[in-house]
Formats: sequence, C-alpha cells, structure tokens
Amino acid sequence: MAHRLGIQRILATDTVRQIMRTMVSRDLLPTIHYSSYEAWRDRMSIGVDPDTAVLEAFREQAVRVLVGVRAMIERAIHENFSMIVEGVHIVPGLTQLERFAEDAYIVPLVISTLNHENYLERFPIRQREAENRTSERYRRNFDNILKIQDYILEMAEHYDIPIIENLHLDQTVSSILTVITNALREKLKISGEELVQRVL
Repeated sequence: MAHRLGIQRILATDTVRQIMRTMVSRDLLPTIHYSSYEAWRDRMSIGVDPDTAVLEAFREQAVRVLVGVRAMIERAIHENFSMIVEGVHIVPGLTQLERFAEDAYIVPLVISTLNHENYLERFPIRQREAENRTSERYRRNFDNILKIQDYILEMAEHYDIPIIENLHLDQTVSSILTVITNALREKLKISGEELVQRVL
C-alpha cells in the first residue's frame, strides 16, 4: 500500500507500544506491557470480570498508545511528510484525529478479516513474518482477538468509518485506494481528474 501511494514512512502502533514499555515501568502502566489481546491479565489480579476485562484493558492500552501515535502525527505535520499508521490501537472514537483536520489529510479506515477460518489460516503467515509471533499463541487467544475485532468493527460502524474486508491482496488494495480517493475528493471538493493531475 505504501509503495502504491509513494509513502516511505510506516508507523505500526505496536512499535509505539514497545517503545513506551521500555520507558514506563509495569507498575505505572501495566497494560502496555502485554499484547493487545493479553492486556487483561493484569486485571485478573484485582478480580475484574473476565468477560469485561479483555475490552477494558484493550481500551486502556489503546488510549495510552494513541498518545504516542498523535505525537508522531504532529511530527509528520511539522516536517511535512506523509505516513501510514497501522495497528489494532487505531480505534474509531479513541483516536482524536479530528484535532488535525485543519493541518493534514487523514483518511481513517478499518481492514478486517471477517471469516474466522480465513483469520486462523493467516496466523502461520504472521509467524513467518515475525519470529516472536507464534501461531499457537494467537490460536490460544483467538476468542479475545475476535472480541477486540468485533469491538473495533462496532466502533467503526458507529463513527461511519469505512470497513474493508481483507480477502485478496489486489482487491483490498483497490478498495483502500478507492476510499482514499473519495475522501480526498470530498475534502478538496475537486473532480477525480483534477485530483490525479495534482498527484502527478
């Protein structure tokens, strides 16, 4: 996606979380020291209901991580460069991206794998891409992963954020480009042809 758009910088929210956990102790911010689907573990020590702990802890983690994400967006605006921000922590309703509306073109969207079997099939691929991510660990936490996904989808629908089902790479990329193009046309109040001319 970055290549198609000519964007050289990509920020993963989990990278932000990993940086934050090296700077802030577990005692101060326990949730950032866990993966998004395991952040609830700290809550169990204080007797929180397991059914609500997963989303409560995830929301808290997302809010913390988004502080760092917004700081990076501010830097991108100040230094005038484009950037793709990706990750589970980009939750509609929590991002506060509207504060940048006058200074940047920001196009939020949610990419999701709605078919559970397809979702499971992708875990071994993610393991090959990152050695510290084992597919078995994902499988053990699959119910929690789905809870978080359902929550993000619910928030996306509530805030009218486009949802793109990730079935095939080419189709997904095409759908993303369509969303971005339409958003920019609406923002700039120009035709598709004029938008292409500006990009070129």
